[in-house]
Amino acid sequence: MKKQIYPFRNFICLLKNYLALGSLTSTLLLATAPAAAQDDLTDEDSADVAGETEPASEETEPASEEIETIDAGDTDAGSAPEVAEAPDDSSTLATASPSATADTSGTEGAAEATVPSDSEDSEKDSNFLDAVGIRKLTGDAYPTYKTRGIIGGSLWRTFHGLQWPYMPQSGIGVSGTVWVDTGYEKIDRHESSQPTSTYVIQEGRAVLRMTPTYTRNNWFIQGQAELVANKDQNVSQPQVGDTDDLWVRVGKWHAFDVQAGRFEAWELYHLGMGLDLNTQERRGAFELNSGLTVPDIYGVTDAYYRPSGPGNIAGHFYPVDFFRFEVLGQVGNDGGLNTTGVRIAGILDFGFLKLKGGGEYKKQMTQLDQGKERREPRGFGGTAQFIVKEFVEFGGSYGWTITDHMDNKGYIDEEGSYTKWSAGGFVNLRIIKNLLFGAGGHYTFFWDTHTDEENKVGKFAHLQAFGAIQYLLMERLYIKVVGAFAQGDFDPSFAETDPYTTRMISGRLRLQYDF
Repeated sequence: MKKQIYPFRNFICLLKNYLALGSLTSTLLLATAPAAAQDDLTDEDSADVAGETEPASEETEPASEEIETIDAGDTDAGSAPEVAEAPDDSSTLATASPSATADTSGTEGAAEATVPSDSEDSEKDSNFLDAVGIRKLTGDAYPTYKTRGIIGGSLWRTFHGLQWPYMPQSGIGVSGTVWVDTGYEKIDRHESSQPTSTYVIQEGRAVLRMTPTYTRNNWFIQGQAELVANKDQNVSQPQVGDTDDLWVRVGKWHAFDVQAGRFEAWELYHLGMGLDLNTQERRGAFELNSGLTVPDIYGVTDAYYRPSGPGNIAGHFYPVDFFRFEVLGQVGNDGGLNTTGVRIAGILDFGFLKLKGGGEYKKQMTQLDQGKERREPRGFGGTAQFIVKEFVEFGGSYGWTITDHMDNKGYIDEEGSYTKWSAGGFVNLRIIKNLLFGAGGHYTFFWDTHTDEENKVGKFAHLQAFGAIQYLLMERLYIKVVGAFAQGDFDPSFAETDPYTTRMISGRLRLQYDF
């Protein structure tokens, strides 16, 4: 048995020595840092440093609950770490700043805990993570100087173009979300060749977000990667690690920034508390075998979602407190089509009233020298949103788009060239604290240029509506029940059958934990 234990002890000793060496190195670097480095700190940073740099003697009182630390693995749950010397501004943490601390209601009694004599190495581990700058993002990373919406509602979970994660001090922010849906869906297809189907399904998704940030005064450099774990969602999973966000940006807080990589543009069409992305209800009353599809909701969304191939380069500008705008360019290869595009979005934000609008244009051409395929979608849209104190939020949205498509031989693709518009609205109500009710409906109409001998073109419509009730447990776990209805109307040209309809009803329970 001892032969099995000794190698493990050696590994632990090496790990502790490494952590101790890292902590010692940080201390030496700080001791030799030029005094000029401290001049770059803001007054607020200097106040934080002053509170951090008091030497901690053996009789020092335990650390306050306001200081959030990250468990290094060996640290006792109730132990309080030693106070480290303050680093320069390139590695300053918000861990000692009351404005950047997380809710510590779950750690009552930690400040009164005593540190056992055999936990010195555990304290060094924690101090090393503090020196590196790893910390869980707190509420201050999500801007609220402009009212986002009623707490827990769908508008509140939207950032309306504000810079986030907001990290006025350097460090590596960690956050994310995990959700699991358990639900039922039935689709009645009123066409003899299309079978009625019933689904009982559970699917889920987890996102771990890491945001390294360097801040000097109000200037910052920031990167972000979101690692994704998927459970079904009726999409084949990739053979390599999946990601949502992957971007770098540089700028000045509350003034401007330039961002490049994979990220979503600013939202200009809001759906509400239902029709969540990657859910069955979002697909609606879809077909199985006909090759026809119900139209998706359009809300200036051709260049909105994270593209699989192309990437984005965007400038965000904040000239005044109540107005901000985004100029986004998109470039890359999308399914064999070289893509360039531009999308412009502007937001007037008065807190209780938000007016958003914008437009987009994309040009896609085949990557083959001898090919002639070309696709040009363009459109516009906007939304008006209202927030009445902490009790109700509501709004309406509209989007219009037209797409021209030429096939690889240079001929017009009449079925792939179309016009589409969407309109809809939502409302969210607070019933009691932490309990919300939401409802919404959206209608999309689509017609192509495929004209038959009777001068008839293909026409398709999609109505999607939902009701939802949500409870927020312990300010972290969202428990949401959503019921939805959808109807798809199909009237293609050159059809041998009469127009027909599909109808969907669905229900699901979502458990979502944000951290």
